[in-house]
Amino acid sequence: AYTDGGLDPGPQPVAGWGVGLCLNPSGRYLRRLGSAIVPTGDQEVWEMWGRLDGEQNNSYAEAMALLQTLRFVHPDTPLEVYIDNYGVIQQWHGLELNCSRDRAKRGARAIWNRIHALKGERDRRGTDTVVRWVHSHVDDEDRRTRKKAPKVHKANDWWKPKPDPTPVGTGRSTSPMECACGGDASGHCIQAHPHHIGNDLADALAERGKALDCAHSKVTKTRGTRVEVTHDGL
Repeated sequence: AYTDGGLDPGPQPVAGWGVGLCLNPSGRYLRRLGSAIVPTGDQEVWEMWGRLDGEQNNSYAEAMALLQTLRFVHPDTPLEVYIDNYGVIQQWHGLELNCSRDRAKRGARAIWNRIHALKGERDRRGTDTVVRWVHSHVDDEDRRTRKKAPKVHKANDWWKPKPDPTPVGTGRSTSPMECACGGDASGHCIQAHPHHIGNDLADALAERGKALDCAHSKVTKTRGTRVEVTHDGL
């Protein structure tokens, strides 16, 4: 699964989430067809997107995309999730270390309480659930090569990473987060890697989500370039 959230800030902010879910990939992934992203071969892909309810916040939308993935996939089914939001991954890995009282002090506590419950159920069943980081927007050369630069955080982000003292450089990336693409010989991201294509799909779906009414979502199933099933509703 590839997940993403997005926010259009302003006086009336709008946040959407998106998920691209590849069933039984077996080495088959997504591919680019012109400006579109489509399944490879007979790969079955579910696309989900929606508009966040309540406070419109980028990090909350990122968490909602993870929640919707966990809701959609049966708890007995092994799952790999690729996310470009470092804060969500930190929160996911820290879930077993905090309690409901701790989560109540954080943003999007309703979303995270549900994620915690679903994660716990998958753990009890012994189901593998892997969450990995994938770098976003690697069509930008500076981002693809992961040059160090100060990050500007949105005012409504609920997480703030520790300052990175590493100077700006153009050599091999020294980031503590290794992108799921594995990187090239210099440690830079591979734009054509299937995981980056999947992240681009999730990003595009999150953009669609922004156009919906609050708390609404859509789901489609595609095989090749043909849409087989469409669901529209809350």
